[in-house]
Amino acid sequence: MLSTYFQCRENVKKAKILGIEWCENLSRAISLSLIGFGITGLNVSLAYFELVYALVGIVVILKGILVSSEISNKTPTLINRDKYE
Repeated sequence: MLSTYFQCRENVKKAKILGIEWCENLSRAISLSLIGFGITGLNVSLAYFELVYALVGIVVILKGILVSSEISNKTPTLINRDKYE
């Protein structure tokens, strides 16, 4: 969980450099969620345990988006708009 938090912080820095605001905001929100889960997770039952796996998955996907955006030096889109125009 701690490595996921540090990856979120790295994603925030990369997103800020690349100018991808939504990715920066999402990474900040996930890091806050991890802090909140770490603090309150000790007192809550295991019913909320799978949330950590979902957050880790989102962080990994964001890292992939940032790496591909860094390589192509473009803002990522979900649909290739040039193909449909």
